[in-house]
Amino acid sequence: RIIDHRLPSVKGGIQMGIFARPFSGKSTILLNWFGRKDFYRGYYDRMAFFGASIQHDDTLESLINHFGNAYDNCEDGTIEDVLKYQTEQDPDKERENMAMIFDDCLSMNGFSKRDSALTRLSARYRHLLKGDRGSGCLVISNQRIYGSVPLSVRASINVWIIGRLNWSQLEQFTKEFGAVFGGEEALRTMLEECLEKEHGFFCGYLDGDNEPENHGRPVAYFNFKEKIFP
Repeated sequence: RIIDHRLPSVKGGIQMGIFARPFSGKSTILLNWFGRKDFYRGYYDRMAFFGASIQHDDTLESLINHFGNAYDNCEDGTIEDVLKYQTEQDPDKERENMAMIFDDCLSMNGFSKRDSALTRLSARYRHLLKGDRGSGCLVISNQRIYGSVPLSVRASINVWIIGRLNWSQLEQFTKEFGAVFGGEEALRTMLEECLEKEHGFFCGYLDGDNEPENHGRPVAYFNFKEKIFP
């Protein structure tokens, strides 16, 4: 199967952060990522969805109906039960890989805790979610980067999808990742140019895209299509 070279490499597993205001297109990105042939449809054997209103998300309805496993909380016991099935697969059979999606969990108990099943999963997702045929995926989709997502979870994100956010959130992101993407001023300009377009997203991959020469090197795209860095 040929994967579009403009998409982030998933060989080692990814933790993707999608951050934007409500109704900016976060759910559409998830639907494209897991549901389109030219993205990663069929790559993940199992999926689990967590979110306060996840079972009422019309955009993700087709994915949820196909995979099931939708939970309206992200409490430790719920996450641990999902992981128990994943980690206790029959060793004599092919191990399945898994994607876990936490969508707009800001108001949910346990999401912002410094020590939780989510933070422990974030630290070990590459090992816990991988299968014999492919790596795993952990997605955090939220309305804010700073002030809600635990620091240890943010530190593990290697694919950053940034949509329209308030100025202070974007400025903090610029200061944190300016050195990665050509300097603060260059990153600020890329963000402005991406976000001035309707449903525009800055897509930054810390570990490279699917071009062999970019393996392990930061790259950035506008909406997964147009390369803007380096």
